[in-house]
Amino acid sequence: NPTHPDAPLVEMQLGVVLTTQAKGYAADAHAAADETARAALIAQARETFLSAEGYFSTAVDQLNTRYLGFPKLNYTDEAVQRRGQRLRGELIQARMYHAGVREELAGIYPLESSEAQENYKAAADRYEQIYKDYRTLIAGLMARLKQGQCYKALGDTRRALGLYNDLLTQPDELAALRRLRV
Repeated sequence: NPTHPDAPLVEMQLGVVLTTQAKGYAADAHAAADETARAALIAQARETFLSAEGYFSTAVDQLNTRYLGFPKLNYTDEAVQRRGQRLRGELIQARMYHAGVREELAGIYPLESSEAQENYKAAADRYEQIYKDYRTLIAGLMARLKQGQCYKALGDTRRALGLYNDLLTQPDELAALRRLRV
């Protein structure tokens, strides 16, 4: 039931299960000795990653709709504030998964292929949007790190180093940021 309050979380969990399954197919493909079996496993991994992306996309859309409709200026009711914070956290998590599945999909293709380049760029763009929306949260900073990793994989070392430098110049207020820097 897509209107159930837990529907986006179920979509997200299905995406996680499919992502894990696709990673298994990819690992099996790298271990396969037979070229035909390897090609079949890689095709299955790609298809499963794309299916997982569909679940994450649905979860992001549903959570974003709920978050945009949530009352923002209710400072007196702590229960409402907690629900709003939980909803925001779930949305951020879904968006990180949505970007991450593209990054995982890119790793299935040969690095020099247009498919790998396209998927790494799509993941980097998604991570950038997360950073822009949540740059003061550790999730936003983690998205910046992942964006840098995508550009490093694309061979754009200069841009990746610029993104990493952005993390290094952040204020030291968050303990989790200090660990991220190390």
